[in-house]
Amino acid sequence: MSIESIIITLSVMFFFGGIVLILGLGVMNIEEERSRNGANQTEGWDSRSFFSSSAAMGLDPSGEVVDDSLVLEVERFLRDEVAVADRFVSEPSVENLYWRVTSTVSGA
Repeated sequence: MSIESIIITLSVMFFFGGIVLILGLGVMNIEEERSRNGANQTEGWDSRSFFSSSAAMGLDPSGEVVDDSLVLEVERFLRDEVAVADRFVSEPSVENLYWRVTSTVSGA
């Protein structure tokens, strides 16, 4: 091995070692802050998500309103996507891969 390759190898090792050291110290600092502030502190944190039930979010499940036009639009979109997929499966080609059903969007 030449001296240049040894210098480059040591430089790369020093660079990546420094990055790993910085990340490790950052994680340790974050964990220390969490332990000081309390691990189970959740004030100001919104626990609602797309997959959580309405009862868990404190909503009345019977009071939910479903927009029928939106449901129909989603169903139409899914039917169009199935048509595109079926066309590509029956005749695989680049044109069929990017072929789109041209339909008007309701309400637009």
